[in-house]
Amino acid sequence: MVTTYFGENDLNRVSFLRTEEEFIRRTLACEHSVYVPFVKGSALCRKDGAKTSNSLLTITYGTATSAFQKVIDNYCTVLNKPESRISESHISLSFLGLKQDDKISNEHVLTYGRNDITYRGIPYYAIDFDEPPSDLKTLFPGDNTKLEFIDSCLMDNFHASLFSHAKMYIDWLRNTRFCTGCGYYTYPIEAGTKVSCGNKDVTIKCHVRDARVNNFCFPRTDPIAIVAIVDDAYEKICLVRTKRKIDDKHAFYSNVAGFMEPGETVENACVREIWEETGINCEPNDIEILASQPWPYPVNLMIGCVAKVKFNGSNEKVNLNHDPELLDAQWFQVSDLVTAVNTHKGGFFMPFVKNYYLPGNQAVAYNMLEYVAQQYTKQHK
Repeated sequence: MVTTYFGENDLNRVSFLRTEEEFIRRTLACEHSVYVPFVKGSALCRKDGAKTSNSLLTITYGTATSAFQKVIDNYCTVLNKPESRISESHISLSFLGLKQDDKISNEHVLTYGRNDITYRGIPYYAIDFDEPPSDLKTLFPGDNTKLEFIDSCLMDNFHASLFSHAKMYIDWLRNTRFCTGCGYYTYPIEAGTKVSCGNKDVTIKCHVRDARVNNFCFPRTDPIAIVAIVDDAYEKICLVRTKRKIDDKHAFYSNVAGFMEPGETVENACVREIWEETGINCEPNDIEILASQPWPYPVNLMIGCVAKVKFNGSNEKVNLNHDPELLDAQWFQVSDLVTAVNTHKGGFFMPFVKNYYLPGNQAVAYNMLEYVAQQYTKQHK
């Protein structure tokens, strides 16, 4: 099983409990509840000396400042009401799930009974301050002179995955302030994981509010197929160069990738993207789905695949004239890729042949390249 960066699943989302106000109210003000704070959509960390820490700023309700607790307590009074919308409450808030570990004693977790089942864990929330006080010391405990916005690439995978999970909900709440059916304001329900149309005027038609099924607005996720293209023997790999630059001396190559379109399977999307970008031909049966990765820039799900091309003198020919998106596409020796993977020490970029770089181990593209290198090594022992 591949665990990708941003993809560590360490919280039980207990999505069926989001509709229960008692559960949400208890978790909001639970002494042990953990909050991941954002300011206008950006997460925070503390700077220790000249070095930035590798973890998100998190705050427990029990150790928060009185000002922070007051924000939460005030939000409880408008929970599931139109007044909870960001333009009035000045915060967005979303329940992320319960962190469950049998090693945590009961005195440090919340327990909640439902239908003869007891759920226990540490509640996690994302909270975004749209108009925070000018003095952040009133909100965040500790030395706030060392607070700064964080680069997710500096985090360990637990915090990176927590950041990804929280940011996708926070960004969605910030960007979904008006109903797509009638233009009226929306407000959050189910602990900030859905929004509802605030238009109560039944004389005004709203296909979102009035639909039998789609009467709520759910967070969106945009799927992207990303595919490593190889020959049957895993001896050659086709890598592509986009217009993205590292610098004037180093070229960046990666796998083919593109958004899935309505009505497409993952396999068909891979075949289409490969042909459109490189002119190389393969079939849906030649596609193997290996891993996926949440990618919070802004709300993508990267679906990592491998495509095997049957070389016949035609299928493997590169033709960049269909879509002018790429600067280059060429076949490389997988043996060179094996060397690059074996010597990679981590980071966003991985040195390759000449002055070329490939995606580093924080991207699912790297997992695809690593898989190809492993298959080559197995077949050439």
